[in-house]
Amino acid sequence: MFFMHGLDEGVAEFHERLEKAYKTSSLTPDRDHGRYVWIANKLKEHGGTASPESVRKWFAGMTKPRGSTMGALAAVLGVTEGWLEHGIMPDASQLDDAIPDHLAPKSGENDFIIDFEDPEFDVLTVGDRSQEARENATAAGLVSARLMFAGIQHRHAKSRILVEDGSKAREIAVVLMHKVADRGGVWVARMPEARSGFEPYTTSFDMLMFVMPRGGREPALFIVKGKAAPRLGVPDQVIEIRETGEPNKPQITLRADGKTDVPVDPIRDLSLLERLLG
Repeated sequence: MFFMHGLDEGVAEFHERLEKAYKTSSLTPDRDHGRYVWIANKLKEHGGTASPESVRKWFAGMTKPRGSTMGALAAVLGVTEGWLEHGIMPDASQLDDAIPDHLAPKSGENDFIIDFEDPEFDVLTVGDRSQEARENATAAGLVSARLMFAGIQHRHAKSRILVEDGSKAREIAVVLMHKVADRGGVWVARMPEARSGFEPYTTSFDMLMFVMPRGGREPALFIVKGKAAPRLGVPDQVIEIRETGEPNKPQITLRADGKTDVPVDPIRDLSLLERLLG
């Protein structure tokens, strides 16, 4: 079309990625109205600058940001700069819970099953990230199956669940807990990194889901909303869930200082998950 002549190469593709990043990121507001002003204000927090009118032109596919402003925009949306500007997918080292190809289960194989009755399941293998990644991915597969039977539309990738509602996507990070043999009512796990496994690779999640084995292979599911995640500690930090005297009302506490408590809610009806994510 004649009015597209002279536009920078890749502007149309950038426009598509920008729209996708804004709509699916868990960092952006639910509304589209006011997004130009919102982004213009947020850019300042990351060392960038642009007027709302400039942001409007980005979304209209007329121009795209330059230099450090592109990096600031990527930070605002929670995506990598390479993906936003050029569509370059991050390599596995940039993603949390990335499973090396030689460790990933092959199609048709079922050689990695969580055995909740295995006494060795009591032990959290500190430092073995590939083992943890496989366990979390298996636990997420179990959660995905439950969601499917509950009729909840979602996507599943490695240790992440993505529940999409309209133009927004809510992401759940699934963590498998290990019971502590010599401490009744105590479970341990490691905090996941913030980076997602879903395109466009958002930097945060909306909810943590802890899978706690109980009664053979039937696990209990507990959640904590992502807004509380910063209170839980840094990526890779070992955390505890300790059960209080009240039934089904455990607390999460940081193992590092033993001071920070964050309430965790049990999920009994998975059909309520979409409301919980809202």
